[in-house]
Amino acid sequence: MKRQHPTDPNLFWCPRCKTYKAREEFFKKKTSKWGLAGMCKACASMANRKYRENNPEKKKEANRKYRENNLEKKKERNRKYRENNPEKVKERNRKYRENNPEKVKEANRKYRENNPEKVKERNRKYRENNPEKVKEANRKYRENNPEKAKERYRKYRENDLEKAKERGRKYAERLTDRCITDRLKQGNLPVTPEFIKLKRQQITMKRTLKQIKQWRKENESNYTDV
Repeated sequence: MKRQHPTDPNLFWCPRCKTYKAREEFFKKKTSKWGLAGMCKACASMANRKYRENNPEKKKEANRKYRENNLEKKKERNRKYRENNPEKVKERNRKYRENNPEKVKEANRKYRENNPEKVKERNRKYRENNPEKVKEANRKYRENNPEKAKERYRKYRENDLEKAKERGRKYAERLTDRCITDRLKQGNLPVTPEFIKLKRQQITMKRTLKQIKQWRKENESNYTDV
């Protein structure tokens, strides 16, 4: 059977499926007479799949050698694929994490150990760009792991007492609902919107009086009591 169709120059013979097919259905091969591979794409894919199934170790070794000899090409190809198929890559990664949780955990651990500065910088940027997500994640973690959260904070205070004090001071200054709630719980008071509002007003008033007293003390020589 002739390789090229006798009447249609765009059709070429595939010896495996014994059919004439269009040029586009063949892989390119510069060294061949017509610039095409011998089998059509469908047959070539099927043959490669069967070869991989029957020779897993040989295929694995061939892939390893190819990666070693074409590292930059493979990186560039993977980069382009990720750019052109973000949803497919995302879904594939999600399935891999679900099916291989231990492998993912170990890989992440090794990466953190080998790249502490990169991890630190990446986490810092994430916190800056996603403050609400970080806040919600921390809240859920404290709710689900109260003992671990307490122990982690205890170690943090032991290792850096000054930072812990400064952090606590700033936290108290903000008078958030959580901060007020903590104070109400310490005083065994009911945690309701009304009590939170009253407690916030009380703390604000005490702070204002303290500032006035401090101001009077600093300006005692110039202050005349009426």
